[in-house]
Amino acid sequence: MASGVICVILCGMLLQTSKESLIFMTSYLLAMTLQIFVPAYLGSILSNESEELVFAAYCAKWVPRSKEFKTSINIFLTRANRKISITALKMIPLSLDTFTWVMKLYNFDKISKGLEMF
Repeated sequence: MASGVICVILCGMLLQTSKESLIFMTSYLLAMTLQIFVPAYLGSILSNESEELVFAAYCAKWVPRSKEFKTSINIFLTRANRKISITALKMIPLSLDTFTWVMKLYNFDKISKGLEMF
C-alpha cells in the first residue's frame, strides 16, 4: 500500500504544483518511506541476531558441563541453524535489501520518462 502511495506522490511532485503542496507531498513521502523502512530494518536486525545465536552458543563453556547440558546445546544448535526472518505475505523477506530494491523501483528518471507520454 505504501509503495503505491510513494509512486503517486513522486508523480505528483514532478507536476507543477504550489509550494505548499510540494511541502505536503515531501513530508508525506518521508512518512510513507519510513513506513516501509522500519519493518525492513527490524527484519534485518532479527535475521542478523538469529545468525549470531549459533556462534554464541558454540562459544559458551559447554565442554566441562553435564551430558544433559551438552544435549540441550546440541538441540539448540540444530534449531538455531535455521535463519529467522520476517516475511510479507510469506513470500517477501523484510530486510534492508528488500527496502533498497523497492526504493530503486521509484527512480525519478523512470517516472519522468513516464510523464513525458502525457
